[in-house]
Amino acid sequence: MIYLGTAERLDVQVYDRSGRLVRSMRGPAVDLSIDQALVDRYASDVPDADARYFARIMEAGLELPDGYAAYTDFRVDSDGNLWVQRFGFPWEASSRWGVFSEDGAFLGHVEMPASLTVHQIGADWVIGVATDELDVERVRLYRLDRGPPGGSGGS
Repeated sequence: MIYLGTAERLDVQVYDRSGRLVRSMRGPAVDLSIDQALVDRYASDVPDADARYFARIMEAGLELPDGYAAYTDFRVDSDGNLWVQRFGFPWEASSRWGVFSEDGAFLGHVEMPASLTVHQIGADWVIGVATDELDVERVRLYRLDRGPPGGSGGS
């Protein structure tokens, strides 16, 4: 399958290898607008190098987009579920992943450490690389509790 989206909202289209649209997946609507409070928070809470870069953009009077991306990454787990990493800000301690079942139903969100780069998701585990405050990378394996069938699980 080929997963395609514009990240303008939590929507993903699924195509087969012949290019035929197989299904459309849609998650809950989220406000992605960029307001002055968000700009101020970003300018004050990002690392120094990013803050200087951001300040130059603002000083140049460049126009900001109307909104930020709904998501930044996809992963398909061992059961065929699509995991969509929501856009995250530098000050957030966790990252959110929206999960869609193989048939396109939105199952909910899962929180993971923001420092974790997810590499693979299995039936009951998530594996990735986490970077600590000293920029040391370590492989991390987390247990995944999907909850009872038909119920809501957690991580």
